[in-house]
Amino acid sequence: MRTKIIYTVVGIILIIGGFFGWRYYTYLISHIETDDAQVDGNIVPVLSRVGSFIAAVHVVDNQPVKQGQLLVELDSVELISKVAQAKAAYQSAMASTVAAQSAAEDARLAEELSLTAIEEPQTNRWKAKKEFERYDDLFKQKLATPQQLDNVKADLEKAEAQYTMATQKNKSAEGQYRTAVSQLKVVESNATIKAKDLDYAKLQLSYTKVHAPVSGMVSKKSIQPGQLIQAGQPLMALVEESTIWVTANYKETQLEGMKVGNDVVIKVDAFPNNNFTGKVESMGGATGAKFSLLPPDNASGNFVKVVQRLSVRIAIDSGSNPLHVLKPGMSVQAIVSKN
Repeated sequence: MRTKIIYTVVGIILIIGGFFGWRYYTYLISHIETDDAQVDGNIVPVLSRVGSFIAAVHVVDNQPVKQGQLLVELDSVELISKVAQAKAAYQSAMASTVAAQSAAEDARLAEELSLTAIEEPQTNRWKAKKEFERYDDLFKQKLATPQQLDNVKADLEKAEAQYTMATQKNKSAEGQYRTAVSQLKVVESNATIKAKDLDYAKLQLSYTKVHAPVSGMVSKKSIQPGQLIQAGQPLMALVEESTIWVTANYKETQLEGMKVGNDVVIKVDAFPNNNFTGKVESMGGATGAKFSLLPPDNASGNFVKVVQRLSVRIAIDSGSNPLHVLKPGMSVQAIVSKN
């Protein structure tokens, strides 16, 4: 009787063990898991675009901020002075432009007047020429005296001289107008440059107020009021909590059956009692070793085969992390279902 009970118990144990063993086996062949994974996210550096002393810091480490929120104010006295100088230079250039425009208009009017002044000498020359031709014919017919011909010829020469003088004045006025137009273009170009200088000075002044480029959590704040900073110097970093994902490095022998869209269970070391969910979003274009300083070369004589790992990006379901408890850098275990 005792032996029968022992066999029965052993049989039950074998049945239960076989059931759970089969479940574990089917789980292994339908899931791919790795603990070489971590939470990743966008960490945006906040840099200074101008060099100056820090006037005020409005945030502290681990403070949540919104996009566009004022983070840091820099001393702006020097840049305000530069804006005033650029503004004065621009106003002076605009005044020169107005003067040059007036001078060009005066030169244009002078050219028009000189062109009009040619008409009377031109008419007088024509009349004198006709008069000379008439008296010349009369002189040849001996109907006019030499004195009369000389008087008419003198009148013609006088008219031609007046016409030539009027023509030269017109050419001079045209040259002065062209010069005035050229000077106007130079002055207008200078005014444009001064306007750009003023815009640049205002832009540099606007950089004395540093705003949050994105919404996130303030981290690695490394500045204090009164500190001198240089252009391009990091001031702090912002961690975007709304945009996080998991980067998992799977062995190349685990990739069979994995594809974009597969469901993923994410177990986070920091929250052992909570499971998060996600989906395979993309798979790396090359193994991690290919991006190393000395990538392996299988054709070399001292080749030793090492199982490589491929980076897989996993998108976390939006409803899976409502309180944004997951932070970049946390260690996780990612389990992909072959579905």
